[in-house]
Amino acid sequence: MDIKQFVADKAKSAKAASRKLANLSTEIKNNALFKMAAGLEADSGRLMTENKKDLAAAEQKGLSKAMIDRLALNACLIRSARCSKCGAGRTACRWAGCGCPSG
Repeated sequence: MDIKQFVADKAKSAKAASRKLANLSTEIKNNALFKMAAGLEADSGRLMTENKKDLAAAEQKGLSKAMIDRLALNACLIRSARCSKCGAGRTACRWAGCGCPSG
């Protein structure tokens, strides 16, 4: 299977799943999100290793520093995915209990 077909199949699966998830309670959806975030955190070592390869490839292809910065993962960013007080995607947690440096 080529990459385009792989991505198309994943997108179709995600769309079907989103229809099912739309009808679930907020509590169930939040629980699922926290479990996914915990899985990301548990696998953060491998994710960071692979991300380094992606960053090197992006640099080699001449992507701008701003674009490369957007691709970069760090431990705090991964942790923030599970912190309801931080919000996913922040590089520094605004809630001291998360364990991320305060921003």
